[in-house]
Amino acid sequence: MSDLLVLAPNFTSHPHVDGSLLRESCDKFSLNLLEYGIGRPMPTWKQAKIVEPLEILRGRSESFAMLVDAHDSFVAGSEEDVLRTYRQTGASVMISAEKNCWPRPSEAVRYAERRYTSSPWTYVNAGGFIGRRSDLIEVLTYLVSIPDDDDQGCWTTAYLELGHGILLDDSCSLFQTMYGYDPIELEPGSNLIWGTRPLVWHFNGKDFNYPQGKPDMREWYRRTA
Repeated sequence: MSDLLVLAPNFTSHPHVDGSLLRESCDKFSLNLLEYGIGRPMPTWKQAKIVEPLEILRGRSESFAMLVDAHDSFVAGSEEDVLRTYRQTGASVMISAEKNCWPRPSEAVRYAERRYTSSPWTYVNAGGFIGRRSDLIEVLTYLVSIPDDDDQGCWTTAYLELGHGILLDDSCSLFQTMYGYDPIELEPGSNLIWGTRPLVWHFNGKDFNYPQGKPDMREWYRRTA
């Protein structure tokens, strides 16, 4: 029986296209994937990625859970790989990091006060997080209480104001965001800055956010996983 639940918000009417690569990669590595939202209109980001995951986790029995954005992500390792990497960090809840301080760029200075490394991936990215199911229930319950309809805004508040046991994966040990891609930093399967092999690759952001050109996600998947 799986000890890790992979949650994937996928509010789409075209599941054969949207989320297909994540589904393929989870099948390849025998990960326990639960997609939700198919056939329903997209609610607020907070409802989609905080409220609904909380409701789901309260009714599950797995010890651990990981949320991954369905449309623009794939995984590159097994449950054993994911949990081993997560445990090595010592985190209770770990969240993905990115280069862009969004949705409140003015808070970049507050991140700088908490910075422990010179990583390019400095800011919270709500498209990937992992933790013990009980710890995630506690954190998500707190996030629900924050008066903000943006999921990344809620996570930013929790991380900056309380810490709340949240570790930012700024060394990309598990999660790798692709926003602001630079080929001197990343290649398929590897983070060249940190010497890590991330297990969740997230091609976040619009095409114009990639001054070097947005890499083809399926080609990177072929060369990574």
